[in-house]
Amino acid sequence: MKKIITILAVLLLLSTTTALAAEYPTEFSSTADNGIYEIRKTYELPVGQEPSEEVKKDFQQDGFSYVLIDLLRQELPQQQSRDYAETVTLDSASKELSDVMSLLADTKTATTEDGFTGTLTLDASTIAVEPAGYKTNSWTVTAIRTYPNLSDMDMQYIPKTTTENGRTLSFASVDWQTDNTMNVDDYAIGDRYTAVVTYSSTASGKSVTGYTVTAQYSGTVEKISLDKVRYVAIFHGTPIQPEQQPMDWRYLAIPAGLLALIGAGFAVSKLKKKGTKQHEEIQDADYEQISENGADVQPDAAGGDDSHSYPGVST
Repeated sequence: MKKIITILAVLLLLSTTTALAAEYPTEFSSTADNGIYEIRKTYELPVGQEPSEEVKKDFQQDGFSYVLIDLLRQELPQQQSRDYAETVTLDSASKELSDVMSLLADTKTATTEDGFTGTLTLDASTIAVEPAGYKTNSWTVTAIRTYPNLSDMDMQYIPKTTTENGRTLSFASVDWQTDNTMNVDDYAIGDRYTAVVTYSSTASGKSVTGYTVTAQYSGTVEKISLDKVRYVAIFHGTPIQPEQQPMDWRYLAIPAGLLALIGAGFAVSKLKKKGTKQHEEIQDADYEQISENGADVQPDAAGGDDSHSYPGVST
């Protein structure tokens, strides 16, 4: 079951990918003229397929928001051509080439089943003549034989058959002719005869009823087909205005806090400087008083005499 589901998912993915690929723009152009920002996407789709909603969808690019304002449609007729040959067949009563050529035109117009048309030229080298059929004929063959100088009209002297051109013929009829006559009691009596014999036979054979002529015409055929339609999606863009974000007052607390810290540090530093100045003034007053009293006071070389730091206190 899992295998079937996987196969179906793959087929669905392939069909989706094919559909998307078919609508991928073949051309893409962008222009900016007189404040009008325009993008054109060109698609070439098969006849009968309309652009999907994805083609018409608004989009954002390079800080502009683009909206479809027009979708142009243009048919793309294409002229196609190819070599083509066509064989014609016709009947002829003769097999003589001169008679056959009179039956064949030099050119002919051809139209194919898929709509290609063109003018084809006769290829004389392809002409062929074959018997279209045969019929059986019968006829009588005759031969005449003469047998002269016969003493009487006796059939025993007459052959019953004879041969003519290799064919055996049979006795058909005889014509007796008298060669010599004699006068007997005032009667003319022939004494010599000639037999003119006709022999015959029936012959049969086949004869051609006619001829079939075939010939080939060849050339180039063409057609104008409409297989694709071009769609041009025109988008106009407007600048995308940045969104106004509300003020977050929490961010102001950070610089205010920093200013407070800086102010506090400055005040502490100022107080320290003031205290140091007052201390120095008190020390100077002590020195002056001691000098007036005639005391010889030497400060600790190491600076460790605390009496100098605290006026009025002596060790």
